[in-house]
Amino acid sequence: MRCLLIGLLFAPLTAAALDDDVQFIGAAVYSHPKFDGSPAQHNDPIPQVHYVNRGWFVRTTEGILEGGTRWGFGQSAAAGVQVAYEDGPLGKHPGASLGVHAELDGKIGPAPVSSVFRLRQFLSNGNGWEADARVNIGVYEGHGLAAAVYGQGTWANEKIFNNFYAVSNSGLLFSALGVWGGYTITPKWLLLFSTEGRRLGDAAASSPYVERRSGFYGSLGIAYRL
Repeated sequence: MRCLLIGLLFAPLTAAALDDDVQFIGAAVYSHPKFDGSPAQHNDPIPQVHYVNRGWFVRTTEGILEGGTRWGFGQSAAAGVQVAYEDGPLGKHPGASLGVHAELDGKIGPAPVSSVFRLRQFLSNGNGWEADARVNIGVYEGHGLAAAVYGQGTWANEKIFNNFYAVSNSGLLFSALGVWGGYTITPKWLLLFSTEGRRLGDAAASSPYVERRSGFYGSLGIAYRL
């Protein structure tokens, strides 16, 4: 339910953090539960995009469809503001959010690492807020193929839990582990893929709407390099 556009994309020039010069637009088939906690699996078309121009950006590469502006600090840090678009309660009534974010890049040994920390306030669907921490680690690059693993935790306030799950609580909403990557078909065309396992936190799992605590998410798509 939390990510209408999980769009976990990857352009195989960097193994974890997407270089701003690598820009693309495309589409994919996204397989996901009807909402987090539902046993019903749905398949939907989604856009895939990564575009940056003079600090302005539009992307689906960090788990949600978002756009905004950011400012760099040195070679490895940035901060900014964004507007995002996501699912509403029980997979219905999508809505927008406003937020701030910070990004850090680095390395663990030879492996590139990128991280995003995001706080966002919803404009509808209960007007609650959520906070994300997401880390991507590049694990392979060669022969036109690149892949990264990632982990994410998302926390929410009581308004989100009440409106989405009918429970009075706050804290960890879900945690996720996944793999995402891409393959260069031609210099202009990319094959993009992702797979993710997600598990609801204890508070959300106690909801009367939740029939399954863990869920599978995946996407397969094609994109044109701009």
